Amino acid sequence: MAIVAAFSFTSAVYSSLDNRGFAYTSNPIDERIEYLNIVQWDGQIDHIDPVKAELLARLEELCQLRDGWNGGDGFAMEEDSIKNVRVIIDNLSPNILSRWILFPNTNGTFLFTLDSDIPASISVANNTYSFVAFTKDNKLLKGRGEFDLDNLGKIFEEITNV
Repeated sequence: MAIVAAFSFTSAVYSSLDNRGFAYTSNPIDERIEYLNIVQWDGQIDHIDPVKAELLARLEELCQLRDGWNGGDGFAMEEDSIKNVRVIIDNLSPNILSRWILFPNTNGTFLFTLDSDIPASISVANNTYSFVAFTKDNKLLKGRGEFDLDNLGKIFEEITNV
């Protein structure tokens, strides 16, 4: 069984992971809390960056959506899309991720939107991704492809730094 542990100077809080590997533990009493992720106990404890913890909490929240959300038009989040978003969060830099907001698409996939005055979004589906963004000089960037973390990571970075 995997465990997520959160420790502060005076307290410890534990919670079990669900079947998708998500848990978010917080301690409102002590804001100095550190988030630690123990995926499999091998004697190693990995620190979870607060940006990644926040995105994982948002992902878990969106995973609670069931068929019929959004006034009856929305579908539950697709398992492969959930896994792809988790891979993105686990592997991209917190500096890049901190600029993006995660939303659900009504078709059961996910949309990252850049938190900026420049319109930009990246849609992450089961096996594919697509993106559209405008640069500061109104140049249109768009494309799509098979899900590939290396290519998608470059796209996140390029759009974030536009």
